Amino acid sequence: MIGNPVYNVLLGTLFEWGVAAHGLETTKYRKGEKSMAEVKKDLRIIGKKVGKQVGKDYIIFPALTGPNWKHTLGANAVANLIRNYWSYMVIFCGHFPDGAEKFTREEFEKETQAEWYLRQMLGSANFHAGPLMAFMSGNLCYQIEHHLFPTCRAPLRRDRQARPHAVRQIRSALHDRIAGTPILAVVLDDREAGAARQAVARYRRRCS
Repeated sequence: MIGNPVYNVLLGTLFEWGVAAHGLETTKYRKGEKSMAEVKKDLRIIGKKVGKQVGKDYIIFPALTGPNWKHTLGANAVANLIRNYWSYMVIFCGHFPDGAEKFTREEFEKETQAEWYLRQMLGSANFHAGPLMAFMSGNLCYQIEHHLFPTCRAPLRRDRQARPHAVRQIRSALHDRIAGTPILAVVLDDREAGAARQAVARYRRRCS
C-alpha cells in the first residue's frame, strides 16, 4: 500500500501509544466479536495509563524544575521520541524481517503444543548483538527465545547462555520436519514433541 511508509513513520513516532491502541482489538469490534461496552472499558483503562504517563512527563516533572520547565518539557519529549523509534526498530527486527513467517488464525487455532513451539520459531527472528546491544535491546535480540519462554525472568548473564542452548535443542529435535514444510503439514511424533518439552523443562530449571 502507498500509505504504508506514512503509517510506519507515524507508528514509529507514536509507538508507545500505538502499542496501547493495539490492545483495543478494533478488528474484533468490526467483526461483531467485541461489544462497544468492552471497547469503552478498554479505552478507560488505556486512558488512565496515558493520562498518568503524560502527566508525569509533561506536567509534574517540568513543574518540579521550576524556571527550567521548558527545558525539561523539551528533553522529555525528545527522550520519548528516541525511545519510541528505538523500541519500534527493535520490535520490528524481531517480528517482520524477510524470512519470518506469518500465520492466519485458522492455522493455529487447533495446533498442538509442539506445533506452538514450532510457530514461535518460524514466526519470529533474532538479530546479532554484542553485550552492549543485547543490553540496550533488553535481550530482545533473542526474540525467538523470548517467544518460546515469555515468562522466564532469568538474570541477564544466565539468560544469554541458557536460552540459545534450549532453542538449539528444540531446533535439532524438529529440524527434519521444519525444512520447507508448511506449518499445517507438520505432524510431530511423540519423540519429537517430547524432545521439545524436555528442552523447555531443562531451560526453565536453569533460569529458575
